Amino acid sequence: MVTMLGGTNVQASAPEARDVLGRGVADAIFFPWGSMFLFGLDKVTKYHMDVPPLFDGVHLFDHKAKYDSMSAAQRR
Repeated sequence: MVTMLGGTNVQASAPEARDVLGRGVADAIFFPWGSMFLFGLDKVTKYHMDVPPLFDGVHLFDHKAKYDSMSAAQRR
């Protein structure tokens, strides 16, 4: 998804994310909103977008086989 938006993917673990942003290795990050404060990302970022449908859509895409195996009741 990052490359589709014109970016280059830089992978880092969650604990390394603050350092990667702080040193300028990455200009932006896709991260669960609830974890922003836990990992101190609010201290090294200036702007944010809280886009739950974007995160949920990516999550379902990554686990499509599992989603397809669920019953209609489970999908609801």
